[in-house]
Amino acid sequence: MSQAVESRDVFRSRIGTILSFAGLAIGLGNCWRFPYLCGYWGGGSFVFAYLVGVIIIVAPLAIVEVAMGKGMQKGLIDTYGTTFKNKPLGYVLGTVSGFGQWAQNFYFVAIGSTVVYFIFGCLMSLWNKMGAANMYGNFSANKPVAIGIYIIFLIAILYTGYKGVSKGIEAVSKIMIPGLFVIFIVTFIMTAMNTPHIVDGLNYYLNPDWSKLKNPNLWVAAVSQALFSIGVGPGALLIYGSHIRKDGEISLTVLTVCALDTCAGLVAGLCIIPACIAYGINPQAGPTLIFQILPVIFSEMPMGSVIGALLFFGIFFAAFTTACSNQETAVTSFSDAYHISRGKMIIILGIINLIFGLVCLFNDGFNTMAQLLTGDLLFMPFSVISGIAYVYVFGVKRIREKEIVPYSNIRLGRWFDKWVQFVALPIMVCLCAKCFISALG
Repeated sequence: MSQAVESRDVFRSRIGTILSFAGLAIGLGNCWRFPYLCGYWGGGSFVFAYLVGVIIIVAPLAIVEVAMGKGMQKGLIDTYGTTFKNKPLGYVLGTVSGFGQWAQNFYFVAIGSTVVYFIFGCLMSLWNKMGAANMYGNFSANKPVAIGIYIIFLIAILYTGYKGVSKGIEAVSKIMIPGLFVIFIVTFIMTAMNTPHIVDGLNYYLNPDWSKLKNPNLWVAAVSQALFSIGVGPGALLIYGSHIRKDGEISLTVLTVCALDTCAGLVAGLCIIPACIAYGINPQAGPTLIFQILPVIFSEMPMGSVIGALLFFGIFFAAFTTACSNQETAVTSFSDAYHISRGKMIIILGIINLIFGLVCLFNDGFNTMAQLLTGDLLFMPFSVISGIAYVYVFGVKRIREKEIVPYSNIRLGRWFDKWVQFVALPIMVCLCAKCFISALG
């Protein structure tokens, strides 16, 4: 593999590396999609399938991608060009993939700014003035407030990216990821203390319905959620890997991140699903669960203003760290390949993000299209392309021997190569194909 790019910014500490990767993985999907899927598929049975998927499919592929990034010390464009030994192809694949990962911020920043509004909305009990169900509509209708919060949120993300990996992303992650877990745990305790019949909700969420494991759709849902949550494929893992020191450990780091990501989803679910059941509200409401349903619950709950504000504060941390990772994928890739300084690249991306993000904020149709494009139509194909490039073209054996084994706390033998080649990657390809076809349909 290539030598490290001169003066490349790297994570400063082991714990900083782990928390930065956790910030990449723990996003909005952990705060609403994991909980409602868990509730829908029988609680513990979904968690079991999710953990199996992480262990046999997601973690091995994530280890390979992170190690590939550590070895290359390059962005997506240069990595593809080196792997396929074709620079024009590298520019095409890397540019499109990097754009797709970063373009998620068009709606991520819009959602994040909405979360900020709801923090203040809960603290001020705005549901007493306008009704809990109307808070979301009031935010988008109040354009000056919405635009102002959006710009502040975006500037914070841009400034974090400008500060770089060690002084920006790592520094923020060291605060936000531990803070996220503390907030969610405190929120759950306060919710349990102030929610009548919370035991019924906990039974619904935690008691496994093992019969549902016979349903193949459960496994598809669980493993697909794991792939999307950890971020295997489109580039963020590779980019963060490229900022690991050349003697950095990979295997245990990735497994720790997978465990933290799963725990974040479970704890977020404890804050949301049992309360929904206790108040007789359907927990499978999807994205509307956060902004249109939870405020109704908090308006009826003792200390609901404080509990709601805490929950949205935790969601804000998740949205912010993931938005930073989306941005860093493009910044590193485009700066390396097009030889543009980080500061100039941040400005360019910030202007584009401001324009299209505001459209997402006020236009539901464009928002839906952006999510479909970046979340399915680009994410899935590039997960397959990157997997094939790293595992088959470049070679998983080469990656393991040069970048994983010499520095790993967990010794991975030749069996790992075969497992990735003939089990993990083929299953991922099939899942991505199914999800891509479903998205087109």
